[in-house]
Amino acid sequence: MKTISVIRLFIIYMLAACTISCNSNVPSLEEPKDTAPHLNESDSLAMVNIYKKIGPWGYDWDLKDIQTWGGVDIALETSTNQYRIVGFNYYGSFSGEFPDDFRKLTELRVLGLGGGTLSGQIPSWIGELTNLIYLYIGFNQISGLIPPEIGKLTNLEQLTIGNNFVNGPLPEELGNLANLQKLVICDTKVSGSIPKSLAKLDKIKNIVFHNNQLSGEFPIEILKYGVYIGCWNNNITKLSFDAWKDEPRISPPDLQGNRLSGELPEWIFNTKNWHSLKFHVSKQQEGYGYTNYKED
Repeated sequence: MKTISVIRLFIIYMLAACTISCNSNVPSLEEPKDTAPHLNESDSLAMVNIYKKIGPWGYDWDLKDIQTWGGVDIALETSTNQYRIVGFNYYGSFSGEFPDDFRKLTELRVLGLGGGTLSGQIPSWIGELTNLIYLYIGFNQISGLIPPEIGKLTNLEQLTIGNNFVNGPLPEELGNLANLQKLVICDTKVSGSIPKSLAKLDKIKNIVFHNNQLSGEFPIEILKYGVYIGCWNNNITKLSFDAWKDEPRISPPDLQGNRLSGELPEWIFNTKNWHSLKFHVSKQQEGYGYTNYKED
């Protein structure tokens, strides 16, 4: 199969954008069978079913010709001399419910579904797609809980769930995503506390939880120096003052638009963290805020 580095380049440059990419050297499914590699039959049927269930999207899709399949990325599996679908990343006009046929695309490295009225829940079988390194589900109408099985995606490097109606608590199993570098869950109805298990994410660089309904005390256990953690516009009520200590392992989170209150101890105003990052706790929700917050 193509080296994974090719797929990573695909992720870096395409992310959640509309992707129209197919290997121009791949033969049409209508060509006669010979020694030339062909698209895996199971992958082909699954992709056709997906198109029929949540499409159409884009333009000029011919279900008999994979060269027209916008958003699909393929790679050669040398052991079987077959092309496998390793990526589907499209921002379009999806409709219907999250199709089970995605679980049949067992070689997926990239799955991006953005735009439309896609409904239903994120299925528990998502944990079966263990080759995934990038998962994006955005700007649709997905509801229900984020399944704990998502924690089985231990090769995942980027996870984004945004602008959907997912609700309930963030699963503790997010802390099992050992290779995760970027975690974005924003503009949803998720609630409850932020899992302390996120402290196990040794490779994480960005955590973004903007515009949710998260509450309780922010867990300073997950703070790491140089890691940006943003939780704008939630209902967080407390941040330990220890988050402001000038220690190499700590970088205070961005908690603008929350429900922090009370009085700051005087020693905080003399820290380097306060002088560079005090805006992280500046404006709180109406009726909240530190009584002695100082701009200067």
